[in-house]
Amino acid sequence: MAIIYILISLLIILSSLLICHKSSIIIYTIVEAIKKYRESDEENVDEKKKIEEYSEMLLEAIEEIEEENNSKILFIVDNANDWKKHKDEIPSGISKRIITLNGSHVSTFFNWYSKVCEEEKLQIILYTTGGDVQMCDIVCKILNESKCKVDTYIPYYALSSGTLIAFSSDNIYMNDYSFLGPVDAQSQFIDSAEFYSSDAYLKLLENVKDLKMYSQSYLSTIDNSKLHDETLDYLHEIFTKKGMRDNECKVIIEMFGSGKYSHSSIFSYKKIIDCGLDINLGIPDDINDLFSTYLKVAKNIKKIKDNKDDGNNDNDDEDDEDDD
Repeated sequence: MAIIYILISLLIILSSLLICHKSSIIIYTIVEAIKKYRESDEENVDEKKKIEEYSEMLLEAIEEIEEENNSKILFIVDNANDWKKHKDEIPSGISKRIITLNGSHVSTFFNWYSKVCEEEKLQIILYTTGGDVQMCDIVCKILNESKCKVDTYIPYYALSSGTLIAFSSDNIYMNDYSFLGPVDAQSQFIDSAEFYSSDAYLKLLENVKDLKMYSQSYLSTIDNSKLHDETLDYLHEIFTKKGMRDNECKVIIEMFGSGKYSHSSIFSYKKIIDCGLDINLGIPDDINDLFSTYLKVAKNIKKIKDNKDDGNNDNDDEDDEDDD
């Protein structure tokens, strides 16, 4: 720290001796950047301590619930990759129980499930906007064919692939303000980062005479459309397994899988039960407390990430100023 203060003092003295206004601005900018870096570094140290503290609380709560319920707990969330960047603060026992729905987390899921015994209950907390179709397919098929009882909990939302995973469980628990969403397959539009309904995309391309420029996208959409058909069959299979009649299955499938609704649509607890799905209202207290602790860890991880992003933006601003 003493070296930083000496450096700052020297730079200030040097800047006062310089005649060139431009040079003074540059030195002042460097001084401010050093000060901000120091403040950010101190903030990150505090956040890392909080991550470590809350992570220990989270792991303790997980192990307590698992022992009490003879269960295995898994978090399916959107930001598991950010958690893996904090291996020094977060116990491995947590990293083994948290995944994101993309291919890089397949091994984590398999490792978690491989330690499950048939007599244990699976308790899965869903807090996700969705993810990779193949990854979702793997999770759903394993859960659907598992001999274990599977409970899913949706404190806030489980959309797209997350909804499909919830349907693959024996019991779904939601709050009255929780949401599910459509599960129809999506395709990426050519030269765009946006995804749209595969069914709608195919209908659009039916009216295009020259498909050469759309060929790759078209083939991908056809492939996704087949996955969509498989999803509809899968929905019918799991709802039939739950004892629903064909006409009841048809209502639910139309709502969630037909493409009738935009993929960005959300369905509330009331709308879901109105279509005939059996949903448990209210998240058990121990799971609610567990999720609250998870959010505390996630909040501090996000703060560190935001501090890092702010630092990068500041560097960009400095470059722009030097070019003036």
